[in-house]
Amino acid sequence: MVYFSIITVVYFSIIIYNEYVISGEEMPKSLFDGLNNRQKDALEFFKGKISSSDYAKRYGISTKTALRDLSDMSDMKLIETEGDKKGSRYIFAL
Repeated sequence: MVYFSIITVVYFSIIIYNEYVISGEEMPKSLFDGLNNRQKDALEFFKGKISSSDYAKRYGISTKTALRDLSDMSDMKLIETEGDKKGSRYIFAL
């Protein structure tokens, strides 16, 4: 199971990375089961916050497909979602 937290204090956020990053251990391959190649690449490529349109542009896909990919990763607790609707940002903390 992946654990990470976001602590927000007035004007900034601190992202506490999951236990594997902190300990220096390699993340179990089972974390990536069920992910497509775009999603696997995104977990390695993106750091910080992105929008669904950033994701869509990087992979040359529709915004609807990008939202589906990001939603799946959020449901799996691999990324955090901030905001809602058009203002949503996705936080990659792995």
